[in-house]
This record gives sequence, C-alpha cells and structure tokens, in this order.
Amino acid sequence: MQIYFIRHGRTQYNLEHRFQGGRADSPLVASGIDGAKAAGDYLSTTQFSAVYSSPQQRALDTAKYIVAANQWQPPIQIDDGLREFDFGDWDGKQEAEVQPQSYAQVIFTKPAEYRPELAGGGESYADFVTRTTSTLHRLIDQVGVASTQPLLIVSHG
Repeated sequence: MQIYFIRHGRTQYNLEHRFQGGRADSPLVASGIDGAKAAGDYLSTTQFSAVYSSPQQRALDTAKYIVAANQWQPPIQIDDGLREFDFGDWDGKQEAEVQPQSYAQVIFTKPAEYRPELAGGGESYADFVTRTTSTLHRLIDQVGVASTQPLLIVSHG
C-alpha cells in the first residue's frame, strides 16, 4: 500500500506566524492555492483508493483543488481524527504574543516535553500522537493494506 500525505497549502496564519491548530482556521493564500493546484496536476493521473481530509477548511480546500485536477474525481471523505494539533488558547495568536513566551517553542523543538497546562491548554503531544496514529490505522484498515491503489490523506504539518 502506498500513502500520499499532503499538507494543506500556505495560509494567512502561516504568513503571520500564528498558531494554527485544531481550533483555528485561516484561508489559503494565493501561493497556497497555487501549491494545491500544482499537487493536483502532479497527481492528476493517480487513481486513489480513497481520499481523506481533515475537517478544517484549509485542508479541505487543498483536497478539493487536488481532486478537481484528478481524472477520476474521487470523493473526499472528512475525518475529524485528522484535525490539527489543539493549541488551546494559543490558537490564532501570533507566536510572539503567547505566554509564557519561553515555552512557545517547546512544542516545535521538544514535543514530547510539551505540557499543555503550562501553555495555552489544548491537547498533549501524547494525546495527539495517539489520536492521529489510531486514525491512520483505521483509515488503512478501511481501504485494506493490500490495496493496489494509493491512499491520499490531506491534513496538517
């Protein structure tokens, strides 16, 4: 089985260096749309066994651009288990404005040490890994590990 993992296109929050987690959403910017369309062109002749997307609009829009270019036009199935990491109160805030500032990079540099109660709340990294891993196992089971057609998952970084 092959699995294609695609991260959503660039968003306004990416440009503004904002935390963009499970509670926040930001629209794709022109370069993000162009990237999604380029991925669609690249994958236009790939016949997928299934296409799954995070429910967040940035991922879903990216999936729609990819599927629009695909000659088989597979349906997009939304799965909440693919939702972005939940940064709690930090979602939507600029990286430079969250408190405690000294803790802001821990989730990016030492995720196993991240403790949401010391930050903006949200989910622990262990909970995130458990959620996404079980989701991937479930999606693979639905398609079947022996599938000759690849699986497309559009989600987050």
